[in-house]
Amino acid sequence: MADAYYQAFDIFGFVVPKGAKNIKGAIDMINCFRVYETDENVIAQVRKDHVSPEKIYYTEGKYAGTEKWQITWGEREYDLWRDMCDPEKFTLLTENAFGFGQEFWNIYVDAINGAAFNGESWTQMSSTITPVIDAALNEYK
Repeated sequence: MADAYYQAFDIFGFVVPKGAKNIKGAIDMINCFRVYETDENVIAQVRKDHVSPEKIYYTEGKYAGTEKWQITWGEREYDLWRDMCDPEKFTLLTENAFGFGQEFWNIYVDAINGAAFNGESWTQMSSTITPVIDAALNEYK
């Protein structure tokens, strides 16, 4: 048995371009993604939808009235998958393929996790990491 468990991970994010015409819509969409990962009621519903979804039936065409096929998860498999996404349960690894050092990566991951999972203000977090990111990017110009 290992002294710690490791899980490879990838992150993604959203940006709203300067001059975007529907900034409120973009922010609302970003917040919907956040709620999907942080709201206990939504998390419980998503689990139910994966483990025991309501049956869906074709309403027209040659298959009308027959059940549509859906991918489902067993409870143990779903719970394992969610555990593997939990940064509290695994040491997350990345290969830093884009050439950024571990210090930069730690700052970035802390900011993302803080905003996504701990309800910290993204505005405050981004003001902290923006100078670090800008300095790292300026090295590649």
